[in-house]
This record gives sequence, C-alpha cells and structure tokens, in this order.
Amino acid sequence: MDEHASRKFGPMVEARMRELGTPLPTGVTGAQLYQIILPELRRAFFAKGGRDGQFADVSLGPIPSIMQQLASELPGGRAHPDFAALFLTRVKEWVASKFRIDPV
Repeated sequence: MDEHASRKFGPMVEARMRELGTPLPTGVTGAQLYQIILPELRRAFFAKGGRDGQFADVSLGPIPSIMQQLASELPGGRAHPDFAALFLTRVKEWVASKFRIDPV
C-alpha cells in the first residue's frame, strides 16, 4: 500500500468522520480505513476500464451507521475491547459488497 498516500489521506478521512459527527473509535486511524477502501476502489475502477467515475465516488456515509450498529450490538458499545477490530471487519465487508464487480 502506498504509505505516502495513507499518511496524506488518513487525516482527511479522520476529519471527514468528525464532520459526520462520528469520530473514529480508539485504535482505528483514518489511514487504516483508507488502506481498506482504496484497493477495492482501484480494482473496481480498473475492472470497469476506468469508466463511470466510480474511482472518484467513494463515500464514508455508511461508516457512521456501521459504527452505531456495532456499538448497539456489543456490551459496552464503543468501549468493548473488540470494537475496533470488529469495526474494521465490518468496513471491509461493506467495501467488498459496495465495489463487487459482477461477471458479465
């Protein structure tokens, strides 16, 4: 993964999450989210031949909902010791489903 890009865009992801009213949980960084989202986004973009503007269309919008849902499921919510790891797993699942390329 491009370390320079992660360092550059990680703080932007963190700032965007704060703007959405849902700061990242302790133990999760914007760089981690960026590293989860970008490879799938690139794969989808190139699989479509670089069309449809999909590369530019990544939204963090569902991530606060993912975080809130997980917090409601775990005893202690965001303070649960496994929250950060489970949150990242849920984000990976969302990314995989959002950018899945169906065979033609």
